[in-house]
Amino acid sequence: MYGNIITIGDAAGQCNPLGGEGIRHALTAGRMCAKVCDKYIEKGASDTDILFSYNKFWKSYIKRKWKTSYELAELAYNNMSDVNADRIVRFCKRMPKRAIVDVLFYYRFFGIGGMVGLAKRFGKAI
Repeated sequence: MYGNIITIGDAAGQCNPLGGEGIRHALTAGRMCAKVCDKYIEKGASDTDILFSYNKFWKSYIKRKWKTSYELAELAYNNMSDVNADRIVRFCKRMPKRAIVDVLFYYRFFGIGGMVGLAKRFGKAI
């Protein structure tokens, strides 16, 4: 958000940092933006604080899941040696496909279907 301009999707950096997908988030952001803009217009376009509520809605939507995704992406993509990349590929080959989708796109990092549970179950096979 800059002044009375709201950006959504790739223009606002609303791309999943770990899995790379962004259409689902852009659509969600678009719906949020539309609600905020409707309210702004309804009030006669005089209260710019209404526009800033979009940021609150967006932060509520992404919560901790994107922070964790950024941290994992940083580890995975920026400091990866070939040896470690090969290890991750071997690890992922042993993971159920649904678990990979859960981690990359649904932010299920912990618990039975998350990274911690999977590391315990499949990590020994690396």
